[in-house]
Amino acid sequence: MQISKAEILKILYQAIGELNEQFQDCAQIVVSENTILLGEGGQLDSLGVVNFVIAIEERIEARFGVFFAVPVETLSMGSEDPWRSIGSLADYLAKQLNDSRRY
Repeated sequence: MQISKAEILKILYQAIGELNEQFQDCAQIVVSENTILLGEGGQLDSLGVVNFVIAIEERIEARFGVFFAVPVETLSMGSEDPWRSIGSLADYLAKQLNDSRRY
């Protein structure tokens, strides 16, 4: 069974909700596929990335019953950067999870 982008988006949105509980109203991360995470106009700083990654990994393990380390080495892949937006990160994670489940 394939893991859908929609399932990953739900996980990402839950993780953002957790982060937003820690931020003041003016620093809240917008919950949208188009939200820019890193780079120019990005919503996350280095500590935010660490907290976001931990929240994602915990939710993936709870939802799918497998440990999955979010590949942070992809943080600067240029134009192919999966961290550019929530939508691109969801696409990337769904692909990585589906590829890892084939074995």
